[in-house]
Amino acid sequence: AEMSVATLQLLKQYPRGVLSLHASLTKDFLYIKRYLKKHSDKEILNLPTMTDKKQEYVMAFLASNAYQSFYCGNLVGFMVGTLRMLRISIKYGLCDISTFAVTGYCLFCLNVNDMEGAARFAELARKILTRFKAKHLESLQIFVVAYWMTSWKSNEEVLKLYDRAYKSGMESGDFENGLLSRTASIYHELNAGYYLGNVDV
Repeated sequence: AEMSVATLQLLKQYPRGVLSLHASLTKDFLYIKRYLKKHSDKEILNLPTMTDKKQEYVMAFLASNAYQSFYCGNLVGFMVGTLRMLRISIKYGLCDISTFAVTGYCLFCLNVNDMEGAARFAELARKILTRFKAKHLESLQIFVVAYWMTSWKSNEEVLKLYDRAYKSGMESGDFENGLLSRTASIYHELNAGYYLGNVDV
């Protein structure tokens, strides 16, 4: 994460210092919130495809930093990366990593108990993923839906999603999220009272 931040700061895409970090976070959050309120999913999906290679590299570094920040409990770093990816996607067009950005915003909605917003952005992320055939991001997107949005629904439904996420990760080379989904599936079966003797690991 530190290497990603240092690289982004050299590219002038990540704030330096605590005050500028929080100021940037607030500014980006208000901008994104207004934009998403004013624009429909159809309008967002009709944004052009990103052609600026520099911005694609920036998106990749932001995604890496946001992903690491989330699992390390650094929610400020996660939100800075997510919101900055969304702003770049709006300004320069969508790319495969825009799927990650919208999925990240879905997680934010879940953290503030905005279930309607979470459902909207989970579906929007799925549609962007389909547009770019971003198989390498499919496992993560399905896992988020399964773990944070479906786990309290029917066991069969959530287990099917975990299985899809696992298989997608293994097929695309995203072993981390594939195995994360498999682990979550086993824990779900355990907590639901399933017999684990037949679990294929």
